[in-house]
Formats: sequence, structure tokens, C-alpha cells
Amino acid sequence: MNEFRLLSSVSNNPYFNLAAESCMVDSDSGVYFFLWMNAPTVVIGYNQNPFSECDLDKMRQKNVFLARRRTGGGAVFHDVGNLNFSFVMPHELYDVKRQSTIICNALKSLGIDAEISGRNDLLADGRKFSGNAYYKGKTHRLHHGTIMLNVDFNALSGYLTPDPSKYLKKGVSSVRSRVVNLCELKPELTIRELKNALFSAFRKEYGVSEGVKVEAIANEPTYNALAKEISSDEYLYKKWQDFSCDTAADFSWGHVKACVKTNGGKIEQVIFSTDGLFPAAVDFAEKYLSTSVGSVAEKPTFPESFTEDDKKVFFDLTDLIIRR
Repeated sequence: MNEFRLLSSVSNNPYFNLAAESCMVDSDSGVYFFLWMNAPTVVIGYNQNPFSECDLDKMRQKNVFLARRRTGGGAVFHDVGNLNFSFVMPHELYDVKRQSTIICNALKSLGIDAEISGRNDLLADGRKFSGNAYYKGKTHRLHHGTIMLNVDFNALSGYLTPDPSKYLKKGVSSVRSRVVNLCELKPELTIRELKNALFSAFRKEYGVSEGVKVEAIANEPTYNALAKEISSDEYLYKKWQDFSCDTAADFSWGHVKACVKTNGGKIEQVIFSTDGLFPAAVDFAEKYLSTSVGSVAEKPTFPESFTEDDKKVFFDLTDLIIRR
């Protein structure tokens, strides 16, 4: 039987919090509901290129952290006006709709009408207050997201430098009009009240007794060790330094830049920068192409965990390189 754990981070260090979350995903047992907040940080998706997504010089000047999360998706800005949640669930208990409903129920208990929209967003008053992303581990799955209480939207646009084509598709002004801070809907709402409502909604959904106390976490040796690794230049930057990213495309599942390393005019390695939500498929395509470019490629043997969506992402990426 899985033990339910309710956790709240005392730290605002993004590397500690992301490391804690990763350690939960890699655990052998347990059900985790984890709430955490970061100091000003640009958090990029697992497959994103920081050199093309962020104004790194401006971030350094303003002491803004750069972090890379384990899930796919686009870059987001975190500050202490944003509360992050993580559901880390065994495969058999994982249910995105059920988990998202917990967030919505918590807000409804606070007098805010919230609803699920599509696969990745939660809305209040018809506007997005939460973006979500996902990861599948060996024994556990991760569903995490943001809850914007009082985020500095101006900072977000100031630190990010995304491909202009994404703005051309959506329209710059329309992006801001479709998002909302919860404080706009309930000015007196505090982070403390929001946390209490979330933990209460989780307890109610899964029947977790009041005897299961919320654990405050900080300074865990295992988390600290991983935090050091994921804050390193090796993890954040090195993969992208020797690549030319000159081919871009838009697919139904996301925007992609194909980045190649050449040797003597021949393609030696391929990586992709994307805001798509399929990191496993992207990794598989990178490994496949980097071993088969320039030769007759063998038919891929997909992992058993691959969905039809994963396979579509793979074929879209390989076709992009073949047509390059």
C-alpha cells in the first residue's frame, strides 16, 4: 500500500525544489503532493536551448536563475507570486483529470470558479492561471504546474527571447489577455490560504486523514546533491554550445528548431529545441538520427511505453532532418 505524503518546501532555490521533485519521481514507492515556490527564475523545458530562449545577460544582471526542468513544454517565469504544485503518483494511481480537478476544487472552495481547459491549462474566469506538464518515470509519473497568484508578467517578457514566429501565430497582445493572476479575482488571497486549500482538496479526494501532517522540507542531503548537478553549466548549457540551429518548423504538438553539429560538412549529431511536451520521443529521435544520419537507417524499435503521439513526434522530427 502506498504511503501518502504532503510536502511543502521551505526553500525558494529552484535547483533544490526541482531536485526534490526528481527524487520523488525516482522513488520506489509513495504518493506525493508537493507545493513549492522559486525565487525569480526562468525555467526552460527539458528540450529547450537556453541560448535562443532566454536573455542570459539580462538574467545575470538581475540575479535571475536559469533552471531546466524534467518535463517538456516552453519556458516559464517563476517568482514568489507563483505557487508550483507537483503530483508524483504511481502509474496505477496517476490520473491527470482527477489531479487537475483537485486544483480546481481547491480554488472553488476559495470562491474562484476554475475549470480544466484542453490537456495542459486550467482557467479561472475564462483565463489561464495554470500551465501543466508531465513526465513518465519507471514507477511514478509526474504532473506539475504553476498557479499564478501575483506573478510579474512584465518580467516574463523581459527575460524570454522566443522565436518570433510563435508570437506571429498567437499575437503578442492576445497572450497577456488570456492569462490571469488569481489576485485579480480575489485580491485578499494569500499563498498560505492557497496552500491550505490545496492540501485540503487533496486530502478530501484521496481520503487522507488529518493525521498525515504536511512535511516542511529543506536541506535534504540527497536533494542537495542533485541540486548541485542540475545547477551546473554542464547540465544547463553544454549540450547546445557546438550546434547550429538553422531549421525551424511548427507541428500540431509544438514549435521545433533542428540543431546540428557538423564535421567536414557532414552531419555528426542532431538535437532539437522544442516547446513540445514529449521529451522521451525527442530524446529517442536525437539518438536515432545521430547514429543513422548519412547511412541507411534501420527501422526504429520503439520503447513499449511509446504512445501514438510519441511515434508521430518521432516521425515529424526525422522527416524534418531528411528534408533539411
